[in-house]
Amino acid sequence: MQGLPSEPTQSINNDEKHTLDKAIDESWSKISPFWPLKNLIAVNPLSGFEHLPFEDALMQGQAFFQQPDLPADMLVVNRESIKWLQAYFDNGQAAIAMPSRHKGFLNTVKTLMVYDQNLRFVTNNTSLWFNNLPDSPYAIIQECLLYIQIPKEHSELLLTLMLTTLPGWAGHIQYRTSWADTADQHHAHPITKMEYLAFRLIMTALVWPKAKQLVEWHTGIAMTGHSKRLVDNFLTQLDESETQYRTGLLNLLSSEYNNDLSSSPKAQPDAQLVFCIDVRSEPFRRSLEAQGQYETFGFAGFFGVPVSIENQITGESYHSCPVLLKPAHHIKEVPVPAQQQCQDGHQRQQSLKKLYQSLKYNFTTPFALVETIGPASGLWMGLQSLLPGLAQKLRSMSRHALNPVYQLEAKIEDVPIEEQVAMAGGALQLMGLTKNFAPLVVFCGHGSTTQNNAYATALDCGACGGRHGAPNARILAAILNCVNVRSELLAKANISIPAETYFLAAEHNT
Repeated sequence: MQGLPSEPTQSINNDEKHTLDKAIDESWSKISPFWPLKNLIAVNPLSGFEHLPFEDALMQGQAFFQQPDLPADMLVVNRESIKWLQAYFDNGQAAIAMPSRHKGFLNTVKTLMVYDQNLRFVTNNTSLWFNNLPDSPYAIIQECLLYIQIPKEHSELLLTLMLTTLPGWAGHIQYRTSWADTADQHHAHPITKMEYLAFRLIMTALVWPKAKQLVEWHTGIAMTGHSKRLVDNFLTQLDESETQYRTGLLNLLSSEYNNDLSSSPKAQPDAQLVFCIDVRSEPFRRSLEAQGQYETFGFAGFFGVPVSIENQITGESYHSCPVLLKPAHHIKEVPVPAQQQCQDGHQRQQSLKKLYQSLKYNFTTPFALVETIGPASGLWMGLQSLLPGLAQKLRSMSRHALNPVYQLEAKIEDVPIEEQVAMAGGALQLMGLTKNFAPLVVFCGHGSTTQNNAYATALDCGACGGRHGAPNARILAAILNCVNVRSELLAKANISIPAETYFLAAEHNT
């Protein structure tokens, strides 16, 4: 630790600044966003390597993200980083919240890190260096690279490893800064990508000042043939599996095609139902079509309606469309019947939840809470296991007692008629439903219900951003039931919807 700078370095020249800027941008380009649990959706973990051939992308992903044995010192850096990140990003679970989070991530953490006894403020040089760090995250990154004595040609690799050795948190920062809803991006506890990189480098410099060994470790991994052998084995198995699946599928399609040619023309269906293209909807569609004159369609579960939804009861507002799209409109959903009665019921539920949380996380009451509700919880668990139907009925009765049953209605009046026509026409054409309308057309979204599942939203509709699909179904149904919209569709898109056709919204539980 000799010779470490105790004063900020001089500003770098333009060429060095350009090199560092490029290194920072390239390091973040390898990180896929990771959505929070409240609306978790699937993403491509190799999205940062999409410019590469598939085999090369797998090699890079293997080298950066799938090494089971990180250096021991890096594991310590990660453990200390996670501790601070958890405290800063706490969303109400901690009994005592981290103070001054409104000042931003780096300012808050730098102020408090000096009290962390696990960090190595053991020499005057270390303390002096840390206390003299500049305020700018960019300047801190420069200082830390000098501190760890990283050659300029390895700066990009080290910065990338600062992210890929703790990919979950890096992915969450990528989401918060580049993909989140506007409300999340302007969070009460803000953070930037530059701040996160600066924090990781500070933590590494304090815990593992010889972290340039991390670059040597990664280079050694990349030079061995182990990753290539793993990728080659995976690609061989993938090719065999795809060939087997493709052969079976083509045989099945050929058989179905021949059956269709020999069958008589189909009569007008009694009802047409449009489901999300989620794989969990497919068995439901096949079973439904076997029951009678029903025709089903598959379409992305947001039903071609890229909107943000505001629930007037809960006050919750969120984007309900694929994450690559931006909402075109903000739609309010209001309850039927009385709004005040529903709001009072929701408030009662929230008050009970807050009371339970306050007792659960308080210093003095958790054990008493367990002793008090333990027998009742055990009885309830037994009832759910042995008599699930009765348990569901009791749960529904208690919920309705606290919060009256109501239906939501989409308010589409603020959307200009020409845009309603554009959304409706686009959706009908893409789903292939432009003629031969049944008397009843159902747009059936989907959502999941699970117990004690932290990843519950991963089972919801990915096309709705990890939410339930019923609101989007209600919006499109309301638009297509509008007489003016039908007239415009006939005039502009030659889509004739019979007067007796009624569009209905639904949702099935996946």
